Amino acid sequence: MKRLLKKNLFFIILVILLLPSFWSIAKPGYFPMHDDMQAMRTLEMRKCILDGQIPCRWVPDMGYGYGYPQFNFYGPLPYYFMAALTFLGISIIDSVKVGFIITIPISAISMYLLAREFFNKTASMLAVLFFVYAPYRAVDMYVRGAVGEFWAMSFLPFIFLYTKRVIENKKHATLGLSVFFAFLLMTHNITSLIAAPFFALWAGYFLLQNKSNIKKSIFNLICAVLGGVGLSAFYLLPAWFEKKYVHIDTITMGYFDYKRHFLSLSQLFVRTFWGYGTSDLGPKDELFLGLGMAHIIFAVISLLSLIVLRKSENLKLFIFVLFLFFLSIFMTHSRSNFIWGLFPVLSFVQFPWRFLTLAILFISLLAGLFGDYLKPKLLPLAMVVVFLALFNFSFFKPEKIVAMTDKEKFSGELWDKQQTISIFDYLPIYATEPPNDKAPDGPIVEQGQLLVNSQKRGTDWINYNISVISDSAVISLPQYYFPETNLYVNGQKTKFSYDNPLGLPSFTLGRGEYALYLELVDTPIRKIANALTVASVLALVLYWYKFKHV
Repeated sequence: MKRLLKKNLFFIILVILLLPSFWSIAKPGYFPMHDDMQAMRTLEMRKCILDGQIPCRWVPDMGYGYGYPQFNFYGPLPYYFMAALTFLGISIIDSVKVGFIITIPISAISMYLLAREFFNKTASMLAVLFFVYAPYRAVDMYVRGAVGEFWAMSFLPFIFLYTKRVIENKKHATLGLSVFFAFLLMTHNITSLIAAPFFALWAGYFLLQNKSNIKKSIFNLICAVLGGVGLSAFYLLPAWFEKKYVHIDTITMGYFDYKRHFLSLSQLFVRTFWGYGTSDLGPKDELFLGLGMAHIIFAVISLLSLIVLRKSENLKLFIFVLFLFFLSIFMTHSRSNFIWGLFPVLSFVQFPWRFLTLAILFISLLAGLFGDYLKPKLLPLAMVVVFLALFNFSFFKPEKIVAMTDKEKFSGELWDKQQTISIFDYLPIYATEPPNDKAPDGPIVEQGQLLVNSQKRGTDWINYNISVISDSAVISLPQYYFPETNLYVNGQKTKFSYDNPLGLPSFTLGRGEYALYLELVDTPIRKIANALTVASVLALVLYWYKFKHV
């Protein structure tokens, strides 16, 4: 037992050191966050799974009860995980907290494995601590509540790791890169967008270091990327090709205009203000958007150590990572505005400081490099813990913990708020305005009279049995039109219009008894995307089975 403990002492200490990063939310209750939609999205995903709407695209309660295509455009992977936890008896609120917490060990493992490719055990563990305790991670978790970005951050080191291994023709590296690239794409498309050029630069660096098999390496990289795209196709393709059907212009206007959110050098390197407020024009943001003093100090120490000790085997790597680091923070500064103007797609990033996601990865590698000059003892680890405790540990806590249950979260005024927050984000373009009132349970009678004999509603379908008791009735159904919505009247597919302010399916019926059924079905692009994902899963399973003993 003593030998086992001694052998794994560093890892045991590391696990203990990770506890302060999430201990404050391990207690009962919920904590306020900017994106207070995580519990609601988890609830909606749970409803999709129970209703058999897999993959989940349309959520029934958003848009003030008229529904909208949330997961057709918003990274679904974390919500599948959090919804799955609820089937184990965990409350939705606790599932969200577990959804945050689970990424901390994932981040630790991914960064450790990446750093271990280059450094000794001590340096790798230092890199883990710097990565986990970066102030921007605390902002994402405890201030912004950015589940998607927080998850994506934990996958980034895996992608850099497997990119290197693919180029070096390591076993199962192509499979690993495909899977983690797919996870990133299914988690946060903005992080995928901003990280793509850095992946390309990283691949280019190691291709130049391994020129002997460059053609094979490039081929394997292409296969891995295509595999990742294929695995995530069910989400990725509709999100791209069907964005024309929703009001996406609202996510790049006003507060979300990227020009309002560039950082100053003082914010990045000097300012230590910590708050739970928002970001806006100017350097006086009410939240911390810097690199962290501990990170800067140890990165400088590593640089000085490299210069003094001239450890040549790490010199090229250090210079390259330093270049990636400065490139990432350059993209947060207004001097990079010309690049943002050259690539209009960057407007969807909204906040240039999102590039801190990459900057903290690179500065963690730079800071961790310090341990590579020392023997694997506890002294450098202790030094880092002291610095992180002094500068960063206090950031990893919410503003407050509020006693709350699922029932309280999803009832009364809080429920109305959950239904209407960010209502324009994925509102179908057929609705020219958001609703003023909650969607009714039954059909909307525009003209005439009817009786509702029975009604039933799922996540993306509605079923009514009605009696029209006037000579005719003009009826609208309380679900936004979105391609491909079908209406069946007494089993017969029926045409309808949606030329009204809310874009609701509307039609006319004469006197009589009717069974109405409205459903959202897959468009051709969704069917193709689903098929590509299934085919990709089968292909990767066959690949793994064929080469598992090679």
